[in-house]
Amino acid sequence: MRMETTAKQSREELVARKVKITGILDQAIDIFEKDGREDRVEIFRQLKEDFVNEEYSIIVVGEFSAGKSTMLNALMGKRILTSYSSETTATVNFLRHKEAAKGGEEGRVFYVDGSEESIPAVSKEVIERYVSMKGDNVAKRIKRVDLYLDSDFLKDRVSIIDSPGLNGVADGHREITEDQILKSHACIFLFTAEKGGGTKSEFEFLSAVQNQVKTIFFVINKIDTIKFEEEETVETVVEKLKQNYKTVFPELNQIKVPEIWPISAGDALRARDPQGTASNLTLEEQQKLEEKSRMGAFEARLMRFLSRGEKTRGILLDPLYRVQNVAKTARDEYNQEMELLQGKTD
Repeated sequence: MRMETTAKQSREELVARKVKITGILDQAIDIFEKDGREDRVEIFRQLKEDFVNEEYSIIVVGEFSAGKSTMLNALMGKRILTSYSSETTATVNFLRHKEAAKGGEEGRVFYVDGSEESIPAVSKEVIERYVSMKGDNVAKRIKRVDLYLDSDFLKDRVSIIDSPGLNGVADGHREITEDQILKSHACIFLFTAEKGGGTKSEFEFLSAVQNQVKTIFFVINKIDTIKFEEEETVETVVEKLKQNYKTVFPELNQIKVPEIWPISAGDALRARDPQGTASNLTLEEQQKLEEKSRMGAFEARLMRFLSRGEKTRGILLDPLYRVQNVAKTARDEYNQEMELLQGKTD
């Protein structure tokens, strides 16, 4: 009887917390509607919708050559998103579980004008048309593209989001990524072994991301490019990134240096994609590539996060964290405006 009472109390407490958090989000929406800040209203409406539906989104962020699309392809076990050495992704792409499809379609396009289009079957040509820089003015016309896949990482209403490169030269790409970060619960921030311990531009953007998102996974991609003949190792690259992080963010050292996961998304994809090179490799060769990629260790950590309570805590805490940060920014803006007005003379 005591266990039943405790369980009942826990459920009641959870419901009460959810009601309270929904009320806080409603207050934030009301405040920014009165202030005419439609951009912030949209952020909190999306957060409220995700919170009510218990949806959880993880955005993958990195410079355009970091290998975001390749990493997501490896995570899904096949080549879905286009990936080249130049900037490719032109809008945000949501990877969702196939059960989220309205009518069994493999994709859906959401246009800026509010209209939608079903994609019965997804192919390389379709992705290039709706997602990549090869499409017709994609960043201006298309709000997002949903791709529906059968993956354990996408179960329980989890979405993983591919975003345009941070340093892309095309108009609107950085703004698209920044806007989606504000609406996401967690972030996978992609560095590359090619650039050692991170660049100045990466750390500048990371500083902004850390003010918006509480949960960030650090991944160093392309460890297959490490020059071992120059006495570089995976461990030395990881250590260099840790030291640079401590230098750039000394105030955060007292908390904890984030976990860093070194991977080769390219090797993992080559070992896994049944339509690619994996079909020409022996089982032993596939296993060697898989081990070399170190992708499995990162995937295990991501799955633990999604399945052992951390995600659930994030669903409850992330909206409050976002309200706190946006409210602080708004307060600073209002204080500046007050000081300006008080300093004026007739």
